[in-house]
Amino acid sequence: MILYIILSFILLLSSCVSSSKVIPETEIYSAISTEVKRGNSEEALREYEKLPSEQKNQIKNRILYAKILISLNRMKEAENVLSSVLKKSSENTEAMYSLSIVYKYQGRVDDEKKILEKLLKKDLSYTSAYVALGELYLYGGFSGYSEKESVVKASVLFDKALKLDSSDPGALSGMASVYKKEKKYKEALTFYGKAIEADKGNPYNYIDRSSVKKSLNDYKGALKDLNTAASISPDYYWVYIDRGVLYLEIGQTDLALKDFNRAISIDPSNFTAFAYKGGIIYNKEGEIDEAVKTYERLVKLNPDYYFAYSPLGVLYYIKGKWDKSILFFKKAYNYEGKEFAYPLLIALAYRNAGQEKKFKEYLEKELVSIPKGSWYYDIAKFLLNPMRDIFIIKKINEEKDGFLRERMLFYLASQFSLMKRNTAASTYFLEIADSKYMGKPEFKIARELIKTRKGGY
Repeated sequence: MILYIILSFILLLSSCVSSSKVIPETEIYSAISTEVKRGNSEEALREYEKLPSEQKNQIKNRILYAKILISLNRMKEAENVLSSVLKKSSENTEAMYSLSIVYKYQGRVDDEKKILEKLLKKDLSYTSAYVALGELYLYGGFSGYSEKESVVKASVLFDKALKLDSSDPGALSGMASVYKKEKKYKEALTFYGKAIEADKGNPYNYIDRSSVKKSLNDYKGALKDLNTAASISPDYYWVYIDRGVLYLEIGQTDLALKDFNRAISIDPSNFTAFAYKGGIIYNKEGEIDEAVKTYERLVKLNPDYYFAYSPLGVLYYIKGKWDKSILFFKKAYNYEGKEFAYPLLIALAYRNAGQEKKFKEYLEKELVSIPKGSWYYDIAKFLLNPMRDIFIIKKINEEKDGFLRERMLFYLASQFSLMKRNTAASTYFLEIADSKYMGKPEFKIARELIKTRKGGY
């Protein structure tokens, strides 16, 4: 949203550059106006620098300069210019509002609120200030206010703005957001429609309206709005995230993956698209290398994203990269301490790696944490003493929960594979692979091993 505010701010410059009260309409000044309207801020700055020094120092033109700096994201410089203006002209509401934009970009919520409130004490008819303050209450999260109180205050401010200008796009979209938060979706749709009519070039209103339509189960309408937003702003990262998520919800996985890849190409430093892409690729058979690449990139971008640890443990297990599999399963176990399948999988990885001593030391140590009487405990005891296979087979055959039975069967099959009892191992892995169950590491590993080994061991 802040990007759109800055871009919209560029358009506001034309109201400054056309004023004949400050300086005459020279060719240079006209050129600044033209470049600003085109969005060519660098060129506007170059044209501004051509102004005579006495004109540059006029307050109106210093504010113009600050606005150009804001459009170039040179916020600190803009802040310095505007602060110097306000020292000379403390009641200049245009400078105050411009400085509030700087504070918004810098995330200085309290400073932004303070200067907007000061501005409105000076000018009760400053529509944009009501809108900006309303947005602060709606999204700022001020301490001392409940969410409900913040929404009410925002609503009052947007209403004041609309009484001053019933077609103000910011006030209309702000009121739409109020209704959206209150889950009054039909009212929200009405106001988003008015906001779009007032400002057809704003992609955010289409994106926000799409979420309202989705809440009303109008997926076709939601997709249409996201398509429009993408056409308006084809390089906006989040529209592809939102549309990708929508495609996932309606079962269009390939289109979702295409959108997440598009988002990655726009901003490869943001982990969100990698997280969604990883989930899709992980659930596709035969995409192990691409899934590993995606999840490795994900944890590099966000090391605390623990949802990637288990998939990476599984993927490296399938690839036979035992050290890495152990590493990520241990990370996953640290976050999911009650999922006792992790120590079982770690133990198997040690045994597959030929590290029998570490296998035994690790599993015996972890055994004290595994609840006695649980299937995890029975499997752990079996892995430590594979000669107890008759006992574990009996347990598996008696298990009435098919989901648990298949999970237990995985460890029996894995141990039989290690013991070179290949026919039995293959039979059990095939049974697991052919089952309807998903969502746990055992099922993914079994299916991929069957695929890569073509059913044999």
